[in-house]
Amino acid sequence: MVDGPTEARDLDKTESNRSLVRSFVESVLIGGLLSQLNAYIDDAFAEHNPNLRDGVSPLRSASLATYEGVRKVVEHWDTTEKIAPRSEWKNDNGKF
Repeated sequence: MVDGPTEARDLDKTESNRSLVRSFVESVLIGGLLSQLNAYIDDAFAEHNPNLRDGVSPLRSASLATYEGVRKVVEHWDTTEKIAPRSEWKNDNGKF
């Protein structure tokens, strides 16, 4: 899940890309509005999860399974990290 280019490009587009991704996350990932997926993603989408294929169709299928019931987003990266038991935390990260 760490393949692909790592050099940042198009730095002048950072804010517009950030806004686009925020809109995608809020409407599709949080809001579950999968009907809007094609407004953000097309078949040039590169999937870095080894369990899925590239393109919007596999992402839609995976999203439907998860959520049952401008196109600048071009990649998806999964990150996984185990969280240590609270007794081993080095800080409290604020008050919860």
